[in-house]
Amino acid sequence: MSAPSIPNLLSLRGRGRGSRGRGRGRGQGGGDSHSSAPSHDSTIQGTDTDAAVSRMSAVDLGYLQDPFAEYFVQKPVGGAIRRLPIINRGTYTRTTALDTLITSFLSTTATRGRQLISLGAGTDTRPFKLFSQPGLANLIYHEIDFPEIASKKLRLVNAVPQLRNILRNPEAENNSWSSPNLQNGCQYRCHGLDLRDLLKDDVKPLDGIRTDVPTILISECCLCYLEIPQARGVINYFTKIIPNLAIIIYEPIHPNDSFGKQMTSNLAARRICMPTLDAYENTTSQKERLQNAGFTITRSVTIRDVWQNWVADEEKERVDGLEGLDEVEEWNLLADHYAMMYVSGETGEPSVETTAMIEEVVRQQVIEMLRNCTELATRRGSRSIAINDLIFLIRDDAPKVSRLRTFLSWKDVRKSAKDSDDKNAEGDIGVGDDAAGGVMPGGPAVEEAAKKNKKAKVKLPWEPSSYYNQEVPELDDEEDEEEEEMNSITLQRLQKADERTKAMTREEYVTWSEYRQASFTYRKGKRFREWAGFGIVTDSKPSDDIVDILGFLTFEMVQTLTEEALKIKEQEDLWKERSGGEETGATKKRKLAQGLFDLPNEGKTPVEPRHIQEAFRRLQTRPKRSRAMLNGTNLQQRTNLRLF
Repeated sequence: MSAPSIPNLLSLRGRGRGSRGRGRGRGQGGGDSHSSAPSHDSTIQGTDTDAAVSRMSAVDLGYLQDPFAEYFVQKPVGGAIRRLPIINRGTYTRTTALDTLITSFLSTTATRGRQLISLGAGTDTRPFKLFSQPGLANLIYHEIDFPEIASKKLRLVNAVPQLRNILRNPEAENNSWSSPNLQNGCQYRCHGLDLRDLLKDDVKPLDGIRTDVPTILISECCLCYLEIPQARGVINYFTKIIPNLAIIIYEPIHPNDSFGKQMTSNLAARRICMPTLDAYENTTSQKERLQNAGFTITRSVTIRDVWQNWVADEEKERVDGLEGLDEVEEWNLLADHYAMMYVSGETGEPSVETTAMIEEVVRQQVIEMLRNCTELATRRGSRSIAINDLIFLIRDDAPKVSRLRTFLSWKDVRKSAKDSDDKNAEGDIGVGDDAAGGVMPGGPAVEEAAKKNKKAKVKLPWEPSSYYNQEVPELDDEEDEEEEEMNSITLQRLQKADERTKAMTREEYVTWSEYRQASFTYRKGKRFREWAGFGIVTDSKPSDDIVDILGFLTFEMVQTLTEEALKIKEQEDLWKERSGGEETGATKKRKLAQGLFDLPNEGKTPVEPRHIQEAFRRLQTRPKRSRAMLNGTNLQQRTNLRLF
């Protein structure tokens, strides 16, 4: 199985069992100096043998089912390899945790391409187990370890027919090798590379790495051997190139209690150094580590939690029956000192291609709007764009016009309130003198300020003031039909926002709120003018009001485009949920079960470029009546860019 023993501090306590392994052969060591690095690297590489032995012990005793484990271990003559019961249970529990997480990831991505990247893989047998499953499809499996480890694995595959039947026709190139043509579109690639080389400026991209598919990055006691900047740099390397990334990190914790001090002492006796153990000493600091790397949804579980909550009762009884475990307290201590952090990285964050497409679409809309406004101003005999020119372009969208009116009204209120504060800075506004010479609230100053600060209604020149000779006076709180429609749409958006934020964590909600309050023009007026094309599209020098209105309309465009794209994606997700994915012929795939890496509702996957393209196409579709007006004529329908 992929998981050897939990890093074994018990083996150095005089049990007479010889040298027990730290566990996983995660070779990328980070010594205190350059001169000490080679010896430390060799020590870390040697833990891979301990990993294989611990795995074989668990297989021989029935803890795990792994037909490939025996090919990576030299068994002693005349007997099976045996580890202590507490080590076997640790190997089993750790493997169960990884299997559960990886199986969940694969099940939630079963209808598309996906990718696993295992850091410091050593002689891991997981790729052989996965690729021996007939139904596995579209999986790219990468393993990264020292060139010596990668070459050793290739020699073993070539020498053992059972392994060569799984990874067929391996192709070697330099220090790496691959089997790129496996069943159902699967690939395997083993990279002979020191992880620290990924941080070099001249590093070449890893062959076969996909940046456009869901990916899970696995560090099973690997990054803990690197220095803190190196470990952080390796994670950042993959987060920068793969937008849709999840990660699993398995490392020891709690080095400062009595048990943890004994653990670090035992590791030091073997010349094993774990810098991350001191830097991230508990699950809280480990989760902060991942959040600082850009992951927003972080979870953690200790090995003890896995045994208690992830292993079924019937399975616990089976495992308990394999060997007697007398050291229950010792097991609980050991299991509490190892944690597994996992995150669904795709954090709902869209890819760079998606955001670039949104920006380009919206920018073309803004340029078209400025061009039309310039034409309107020319017809009026003016060289300057007016506020009414912008509003005239969206006159057919009554709710949007109403929202813009409200925006301008409150902008005027804020300006008036600021002017009032400046003029009355020396006196108290809002108090009046009573007959007795005291003060009373609600004096003339308050009424005057209230009149000035009252939200004014914006009038448009092309709107008729009245169809009658006499006008009925408007009430202060009267709402017209446009405002009612605007309020209805606003309530719908608030309801959607409420549903969207129900399942968010505190950190996600804070981020969402910041994005929602973002402005295109606040403290960015100069950059926005350059981006919109002032001085290129139009020679008009815009006023601050024009820039603010255009920024408001740009925000509306982004919102309209993304809401339409989310609607398309929601329909697509609903179809996939009901059908289990794409159908081939008359065969329908089973419905996928909810997995640990599933995000709430629409957060499962981010909006992709195809959703933006379809949203733009739908928003550009013209009403049928516009075509009907041209029936019986030879005139072509106008194909100018349609503003939304």
